[in-house]
Amino acid sequence: MDVSVKVSLQGGHQWEFVAEAGSPMVTGLVSALPGATVDASLPPDGLIQLEAKSGERLFVTRSSLVAVSITELDSQGRHSAFAKPTFAGASSPAPFVLVSNFFTPGTLANLQAAISMANSSPIAANVREFSLDRLPIDAERALIRAIDDALTAFGIETNDADRHLNLRALQANDSSAVGLNVRGSIVSLVALLPLTKSAKVFGSINLRDQIADGALAEGVRQVSLESNNLLIYPTAVGNDALHVMSDNAVILEGVLCGGGAVGSE
Repeated sequence: MDVSVKVSLQGGHQWEFVAEAGSPMVTGLVSALPGATVDASLPPDGLIQLEAKSGERLFVTRSSLVAVSITELDSQGRHSAFAKPTFAGASSPAPFVLVSNFFTPGTLANLQAAISMANSSPIAANVREFSLDRLPIDAERALIRAIDDALTAFGIETNDADRHLNLRALQANDSSAVGLNVRGSIVSLVALLPLTKSAKVFGSINLRDQIADGALAEGVRQVSLESNNLLIYPTAVGNDALHVMSDNAVILEGVLCGGGAVGSE
């Protein structure tokens, strides 16, 4: 069985490649993570060679490693989390994409600066909406790339000329349930951001399981988010609320609809 390996490096860089499950290279990569005790004999800053099945190679130092994510692939090379149930009545987890440390430090700083200068008004208890004419261009481009990747992973085809990404920037405090916009949308996205550089924020959302015939099951699965996480999911499987569990959280919330151009509502 093949696995998709995503390596997160210092500075916000990532490299994703396909390898054989249980290969010595994958095991050694996990052993080289900071704090790992599987192979403490590894030098503190030794050079690590990674090689994808395609033959592409990457050389990194051990100290540059931040995290490693390993996901099983199905027989068609898709993440198994996206595989649909194959027999009647069976249910499976809803497909979603969750990216840690999504915005680079520079892009996140640009977002925080734009939000800090924007006016805001209350729209619900403990929830305010910022008046942003437009996101910083680097943040907008990053979101567009992520949405395109998610649509490919979900097997959803859209016409680029017939898409409109509606975005809102909200601020919420502890124990707030933030209502999400789901009208006429294909996929939804939620980015949870700290209002200030040093803040830590947390939240969660429930996604419905799906059944083989495309219907939704009764079961739900809670997806947890923290600072600078981006979650993308088909709108149909989502709940209509994000639960915030910390103060001064900024929620960048959007839906991909048909028609128009990418921009803020």
